[in-house]
Amino acid sequence: MIFDFYAHYVKDMTKKHKFIQTFHAGEYEPFQRAAKRTGEVVLYLSPTGEETHAHAARKPALRISSAGGLHISGLFFPDLDHASIAMGDYENDALLFLLSDREIEVLVSRNRKPFSNQLFSQLADGDPDLMDEVEGFRKQKGIN
Repeated sequence: MIFDFYAHYVKDMTKKHKFIQTFHAGEYEPFQRAAKRTGEVVLYLSPTGEETHAHAARKPALRISSAGGLHISGLFFPDLDHASIAMGDYENDALLFLLSDREIEVLVSRNRKPFSNQLFSQLADGDPDLMDEVEGFRKQKGIN
């Protein structure tokens, strides 16, 4: 198994940047923080702004944060032919994101940050092993 955690979020149509978690498989604290007021597990997808970054050559297109404003990761789109797939990292973990206007799917592969590019390429190319895992999570959730 390549992915240790999967989460599915849907757009809160009353907010510009907010997505609400509808399902998760596995445990991964950064993507499971509940908002204090509502108790919802949420993500915020927002532009990066004009801040100065430590790695100026590696500036993300978007950023993702959780309840309480915890910055989780920047989102990078290495292949514009696959603009619905992004990658990022959190500490030493590789993060992959499947994006649409109304949904975000998050895939976490623990301790595989050095292999983020390879995982992205495999997912973008429809690698059967990775796609089987994604489809397995979707079936658990009841989406496809």
